[in-house]
Amino acid sequence: KAFGSDLLVSQVTISSAEVLALNATPKALVAAPGAGKAILLEKAIVHLDYNSAAYVDDAGEDFVIQYDGGTALTAVIDGTLLDGTADAKIPLQALSGVPLEANVAVEAHILSGEWATGDSPIIVTVWYRVLDV
Repeated sequence: KAFGSDLLVSQVTISSAEVLALNATPKALVAAPGAGKAILLEKAIVHLDYNSAAYVDDAGEDFVIQYDGGTALTAVIDGTLLDGTADAKIPLQALSGVPLEANVAVEAHILSGEWATGDSPIIVTVWYRVLDV
């Protein structure tokens, strides 16, 4: 076992209603692992499954995968990459040098404000390990 843990996968669909409220209500991608454990994110794919109406975003309304509480685990995805009128798949690698946080969930979040309109789900797949800390 690399790093003391098997590689795990979680796939979560964020409904369009949830996407429109993602700043106020981040969406859990991986639950907190319990006392003495931490999630080590390896990589992710963010998939906009385009339906019929594009999202409208403003400056700063960017998508990120983070620890619950705000520590970014991946590069920020500029909102313009997810407001198109076709399916989009964006691969992400985990940021290096991010300290592990014990017993903290991983979530999807919009950094500021909320996107307007739009009706497409976003499917997020994350690969991760659970480590002893």
